[in-house]
Amino acid sequence: MAESRALQYLTTADKIQYLLKNHLAGRSLYVRNSGDPPVELANLGFDANNVMTVENKKFQVALEEEVVLFRILGRYIELHCSVVANPEPGKYQLHVKTAGISAKERGNLRLPVGADLVAISNIRASKHAIDVSLFSIPTTVKVSFAEYERKLKLTEDFAKIDVYGPRGTVFDEIRKTNRTLFLEETQNPACYKPKSEFYLDYDSILFDGVPKRMMELKREKVVSEIIVPVTYITHDMTSIPLGYIHLQSKSKRYGEDKVLELQQLAFEMVDRIRDSNTVIMNHRETVLNLSRGGLKVQIHHPELKEYLQRQAGFTFDVVFKMQGPITLFGKIRSSVTDHDGNLLLGVQISGSSSRENEMKRYLDNVALIEQKITQAAEERKRMLLKGQQPKRA
Repeated sequence: MAESRALQYLTTADKIQYLLKNHLAGRSLYVRNSGDPPVELANLGFDANNVMTVENKKFQVALEEEVVLFRILGRYIELHCSVVANPEPGKYQLHVKTAGISAKERGNLRLPVGADLVAISNIRASKHAIDVSLFSIPTTVKVSFAEYERKLKLTEDFAKIDVYGPRGTVFDEIRKTNRTLFLEETQNPACYKPKSEFYLDYDSILFDGVPKRMMELKREKVVSEIIVPVTYITHDMTSIPLGYIHLQSKSKRYGEDKVLELQQLAFEMVDRIRDSNTVIMNHRETVLNLSRGGLKVQIHHPELKEYLQRQAGFTFDVVFKMQGPITLFGKIRSSVTDHDGNLLLGVQISGSSSRENEMKRYLDNVALIEQKITQAAEERKRMLLKGQQPKRA
């Protein structure tokens, strides 16, 4: 999925109609900010008033809700819509109010390279979407949460590991802020204020409801409480709020060492979920061109094409000739299928496994290729000026 970029907006009905008719007719669309990979909607058609009918049985929105759809067809296209009808479950009619198309200009010089010079390998991508906002919770998440919850229940008075529930609760605040709730002493009003910026400000959330919450916990005989967020990190380093670890003690007071223990447990859980949901492809795929900011790659492997076609990003190794692999994270900025059925991806580099070292190695190699191409072009120009036939590369 594309991130913020310069877009050219279409606001008139006739131009939007032209876009829908000539570029998006019959093509599925994706819901922005709906997970990794994003929710896909079947495009069932549109009318003269730019009202589009879409369908996905797992997709749910309310009437008049604003929805942003997107599709990458060489250039990034997004549609800003409002829900006008819900004729049957999973089927919606969306009024396309404005449309945005990415600008053509690119910030970095693209350098053509051959398969013998640069390739990508060890491609790591997600098998399935990890997005608990959908109706079905992924099996890998269920299994991991249940296993770790059983272990905690052996030693704690109350232990629960679950995905986030209804909005408007303290769990929703933890989901939004990704901060830990820590009540060292439930009957001490000072404990409702955060010890540092890493903790949730429970006092501000409850406002004047702290005494009431203290009475509730007193009736429940809860001495100490911790709620730690569990956050999933995708292969392009996007954070997805997954759930929480909730402990309550009726017999002992938790310290910050317990908070650190639970945070480490959350990291361990996410690592296990990611490992079970990751596919690793060790074969080499073609790099058509590259720049300081990204690459254009050609994906041939059928299974890998399936995994990458709707994902926001992935992890991979760039292999330059006669050098060790460089591990990078990339966001998919464009996706199109060529005449031979290969998947062409425009990949923006968003990070590396070791920023100071790996990224520097990548940029040094790109600079070297730039230098060679520039020198070859200058040599060709000199020879032409002398009336000589330049040598073929």
